[in-house]
Amino acid sequence: MIQKMPHQSSAIKPKIGRPTKYDQTWHPDMAYKFALLGLTGKEIARLFEIAESTFELWKVKYSEFSESIKRGGNYADAQVVEKLYQNAMGFVYKSQQAVTVKKGKDIEEIQIVVLYKENPPDPKAIAYWLKNRQRHSWKDSHYPDHGHKKTKDVIEIFKESRQRLNSNNQI
Repeated sequence: MIQKMPHQSSAIKPKIGRPTKYDQTWHPDMAYKFALLGLTGKEIARLFEIAESTFELWKVKYSEFSESIKRGGNYADAQVVEKLYQNAMGFVYKSQQAVTVKKGKDIEEIQIVVLYKENPPDPKAIAYWLKNRQRHSWKDSHYPDHGHKKTKDVIEIFKESRQRLNSNNQI
């Protein structure tokens, strides 16, 4: 009689392959910092000396890794957006300058004075902001819009012209 081998439990699987390079105490923190710098996934993978596919796998497998990349990217984006907005709106900033002040006939003293300087709105920042936030109103268009509404208008004009022509020919 032939005996069947007992079925192994699916819970106990031998680990196959090389051990992971992932370090939960180091990689999430570094990924956050790299994302702050604006690096792409491909660039971060290269710095970690792993394949891009491994980088993508880590993002799926390790939630803390994925979240740290998102946090870093979101924080960096928010900082840039804030600065772009400030440049578009213009702003006043405080500056210090050393000036020489006469204290007597032959005595001069250097004092630090506080100056308030204005950075006027930057037209390029304004245009960039509007083109990205309100594309439909501020896009650079070198070609006429051939959207359906205008096409319908042209068709309606054509029909009206044709009706007038037909009514004039019937007299």
